[in-house]
Amino acid sequence: MRERGYHDRVTIVARGCERVAPRPRRRAVRLSTALPLVLPIVLAVIAAYIQWITKGLPATPAIEHLTAKTATQPFGFPAWIGITHFVNLLFLVCSPAAACKS
Repeated sequence: MRERGYHDRVTIVARGCERVAPRPRRRAVRLSTALPLVLPIVLAVIAAYIQWITKGLPATPAIEHLTAKTATQPFGFPAWIGITHFVNLLFLVCSPAAACKS
């Protein structure tokens, strides 16, 4: 049975014996660990906003309309890519179900 004592201590009562133990510390990420991981991302986002404010967004080229004259290249994915993606999806969906039945 535990009873709370002072702010930083925990009083433990067990088997008729009472002792004071230090309160367990809260687990937190150290600043020396978090800073190198978060700082580059924050700086990149700040730099992107500064560039957006000063220069604006880049211009996007106009989309060409697909006509008989402009359609010289094949359009879309080749059939073999679509088939292999379907087969891979089939294996991913079916393999856990087959593992559960056996």
